[in-house]
Amino acid sequence: MILVFDLLDAAMRTKPTGVRVVETTDEGDSESIVRTVASREPKSYPTGTIDLHGTFETGKHYAALVTLGDAKPQVLKAPIQVLEPPGRQLAPVAAAVVLVTVILGLLQGRRLPFGRPGSRRARKG
Repeated sequence: MILVFDLLDAAMRTKPTGVRVVETTDEGDSESIVRTVASREPKSYPTGTIDLHGTFETGKHYAALVTLGDAKPQVLKAPIQVLEPPGRQLAPVAAAVVLVTVILGLLQGRRLPFGRPGSRRARKG
């Protein structure tokens, strides 16, 4: 997965900025770092774009730690949530609906509406 961070303010692009994405535990109010997934060392980004590549798993907790400045660096923390793509959840349901429809059609002894090419049923449509 690719994460992209955009530095919108032109002044921020000249200051050293570092990014670290970590996997965290979620234990109520306390949270600890399990491992670093991806990171970029602090430096200036004239284009304002910082991209990171990492592997993320659904159901785990992650956070982005962005360090701004050099003398007195400011650290910003943002949680990251990884969700299951909607298509993956619907595919088994759609396959089951098609399968049930075919089975019910065969059990009723009827031809299916789509028929075979050249069949009487296919020519009517």
